[in-house]
Amino acid sequence: MINHKPWRTTFWESLSAESRDGLTRLGYLQTFPPNSLLMRQNEPASVVMILLRGCVKIVAHLPNGYEAILALRDPGDLIGELGSIDQLPRSANVQAVIGAETLTLPVERFTTYVERHRDVRLVVQRCLIARLREADWQRTSAVSSPLPARLADLLLDLGNRYGEERDGDQVEIALPLSQDDLAGFLAVSRRTVVRTLEQWREEGLINTGRRSMLLKETARLRTIARHERSA
Repeated sequence: MINHKPWRTTFWESLSAESRDGLTRLGYLQTFPPNSLLMRQNEPASVVMILLRGCVKIVAHLPNGYEAILALRDPGDLIGELGSIDQLPRSANVQAVIGAETLTLPVERFTTYVERHRDVRLVVQRCLIARLREADWQRTSAVSSPLPARLADLLLDLGNRYGEERDGDQVEIALPLSQDDLAGFLAVSRRTVVRTLEQWREEGLINTGRRSMLLKETARLRTIARHERSA
């Protein structure tokens, strides 16, 4: 079981009870098993989803075959909203990391409701702005911070969002992300990530399992993130 901990106010939480009820009446519930696709890259944007349960990753497949993970989305997040605005095909896959449940709304119903309800429109705008800032930070980090700092930041963020505290300074992340996934988050090769993780295992900072990772020394990881970034 994933111990998901809210780390920000989501789209769904930002809405009034009346708005949540209104959108619920316009949509329908869907469930998705782990690893299944909720949305496919290049397909028409016909629906918008609100994630109610689970965790999904946004994965862009590049022409050279590389898979870049753009973000993780958590319960309460809005998914597929860009397609509802620009009416262009999907720019990425949305794939369930664990089992997921969504409130799914046809694009026409969603956009009509947003246009008629100013409070909902403002929440959508704030979500878009937050995601633009997130993307800007990722681009800045990619060119200004070395890999160890970025990987340490990533693991600490995953621990904060999905981790469960163990003895002492330890945090277990039970989210089933592979080394390919970690590389996809950081836009580097898998080999580069593997080398760093191997070094950290030897130094006693982490333990890795098939479906989990144990951060054994979170304080040292925070030091790596700060020191490497400022070096």
